[in-house]
Amino acid sequence: MREHANDNRGESAPFDSGALGTDRRDFVKLVGSQALAGAVGTAALSGAAGAAVTTAEISPSDGFADVAPWLEAEDVDVHRITEPTRSEVEAAFHASGARVVVFETSGTIDLGGDRLQITEDKCWVAGQTAPSPGITFINGMVQVAANDCVVQHVRSRIGPGSDGDIQGNDSINTADETTNNVIDHCTAS
Repeated sequence: MREHANDNRGESAPFDSGALGTDRRDFVKLVGSQALAGAVGTAALSGAAGAAVTTAEISPSDGFADVAPWLEAEDVDVHRITEPTRSEVEAAFHASGARVVVFETSGTIDLGGDRLQITEDKCWVAGQTAPSPGITFINGMVQVAANDCVVQHVRSRIGPGSDGDIQGNDSINTADETTNNVIDHCTAS
């Protein structure tokens, strides 16, 4: 697994396993397994008494997606965002190959009225890794324009268009003709 720190110096800092309490491979596995557990949530309640079904009893054939099988099947890069800037996030969103984007910072990222796109397949945006208060994109749309991507735990606030109207503007979406994308635990307005 290769790491990329998207800072202004273009240097790659070593992965700090102490900060997350795990090594890279375990982190990627943890993100993937918790995503499926999170997707099941309280929707997995069944039976007269409302007994919870455990994730071990649920399989993709039960109607749940096999979230990001490429996490186990490929060498996955970890892109660490250390400054809440469009350029850092954009570099990770445009990188090629299977990758997980983690945030070592929180903040508001102004998109300058433009669209910010994930343009390459197999990108997992793990917004839940950002310290409080998390990541918020403003003044533009976040768009998944690739396949096999997961975007979790981010906020997207497009703001008013040039005419001052916010109606009809998506703040986060997936591009036409893309497949197998998940937008999970995100808010959009």
